[in-house]
Amino acid sequence: MISTDGKESWIVHEEKYWLSHHQIRPGDNLTIMYCHMAPSDKIDAEIWLVDSDGSSARTPRPQTGGEEIIHEYWLADGSKIAYVHYPRAQTWHDKMSLATIHFLDFGTMREEIHMSCPGCSHFSSNKDNSTIVRDSQTDPFICLVDVRAMKDVPLCRHDTSWKSYGEDSQASHPHASFSPDTSRVVFSSDKDGPPAVYLVGNPG
Repeated sequence: MISTDGKESWIVHEEKYWLSHHQIRPGDNLTIMYCHMAPSDKIDAEIWLVDSDGSSARTPRPQTGGEEIIHEYWLADGSKIAYVHYPRAQTWHDKMSLATIHFLDFGTMREEIHMSCPGCSHFSSNKDNSTIVRDSQTDPFICLVDVRAMKDVPLCRHDTSWKSYGEDSQASHPHASFSPDTSRVVFSSDKDGPPAVYLVGNPG
């Protein structure tokens, strides 16, 4: 953890895993989500929670053999964890075609399968979770997803290469997200050269 004034930092938790996607739960500074990042057959579970004092490391979503979970994030009010789920499949193509958006209620740990989505996607929700913005390695677009209507609409092209830069494997990943007032969407791309940050207006 690092204080935003830069005056102090401290270790909350450490393991012999590649720990990634660290996120403080919105409205709850005591709960941190992180993931065990690796191929699905090399980890016990993707999503993990730990208290800010380093205690109670636990997975809220155990995984069965062959299934895969990626790109987990908190909804803006901290009520749920969202992620992309892949079931066990015989081929990579089958796995990508069966990807779905899931929500996990933080209070009850009840899992909701919401809708199908493209494989290899990154997601982020607006404040009231009415709209999701996404990218995917299966198409060149930043898209808006109407959560209630389960409708996916292209917003713009990102045209990134998805390539690594040095030791940074995700420098060119779009990782699209909304501005606080949802009037714009921010994403990364290397379509014009080195990876850069782009803004696009949200007409909706």
